[in-house]
Amino acid sequence: DLNEAELDRLARLEADPVSVPARRLLAEDKHYDHAFILREGWLAEQKTLRNGKRQILNFRLPGETAGIDGLAYARATHAVVTLSPC
Repeated sequence: DLNEAELDRLARLEADPVSVPARRLLAEDKHYDHAFILREGWLAEQKTLRNGKRQILNFRLPGETAGIDGLAYARATHAVVTLSPC
């Protein structure tokens, strides 16, 4: 069970949503200091391969988070891209 302060913190995480159009690359090979909480739409986590092709690592649906592992490294290990308006 979460206490009142923890519930308040969770509510503040989603207080200022940002709309992002489809096919927008949100992070790749750079440092980012935040994760994404998906409220609507679809995201994909992908890695660009040496030959220029991409490998889809995961799909994210509303209610899920993306990019958390990028907070642990100096540079993001993969990209987050919108597949639909998010």
